[in-house]
Amino acid sequence: MKNLALLVTLISAPHVMADNQLLLGEGIKVHAVNGSEKVSSFFTNNRSLNLPDGNNQLLVSYTAEIKNGSDYELEQSHPSVLLFSAKKQSLTLKTPEIKTTRQLEHFNRKLNWKLENAQKPIHYKAALLPLKGFRLGIDFERELAGFNRSNNIASQQVTAIETPAVLKGDRVTDEHMKLIMLKSLYQQASPETQRAFKSFIQ
Repeated sequence: MKNLALLVTLISAPHVMADNQLLLGEGIKVHAVNGSEKVSSFFTNNRSLNLPDGNNQLLVSYTAEIKNGSDYELEQSHPSVLLFSAKKQSLTLKTPEIKTTRQLEHFNRKLNWKLENAQKPIHYKAALLPLKGFRLGIDFERELAGFNRSNNIASQQVTAIETPAVLKGDRVTDEHMKLIMLKSLYQQASPETQRAFKSFIQ
């Protein structure tokens, strides 16, 4: 486990993570990146994320200003899980115009996020994160872990790396998952990182 933690730390260094840049539209909140609620290391500022090449999974929501009489109220969309693949791209994530409760309800049904590269649409898969009961203080990592064990089109089992096919529908043990993660992380590491890891375990 110590070896896995070291390799994750090495691969999560800033120069490795900056393969794609994602600019977030106003009102969009990122709750988790690739299965982790610890998203601060991905942010370059409040509106921009650095993401690795390959598959990425985001858990996001949108806060809309809805007019109610002469006042405005803040209403949040249901959390959406987005899964997409990108390599060395500058991306933007926005929503359609949402000014009314009806438009927000339509958005929650359609999940018509706008993911683009130079104003060209990027293919993505989307699903609502199923949540039950009171939503204050949600453990998003735990909820996503359950979601990613499902066969939903927007689920992925391994964080921050392309998902091995064996994990897409099969039930695996925690130790098996750690082994697959370790192998995948090692294969995607630079030669320098691989040498450092080999030196550590010898």
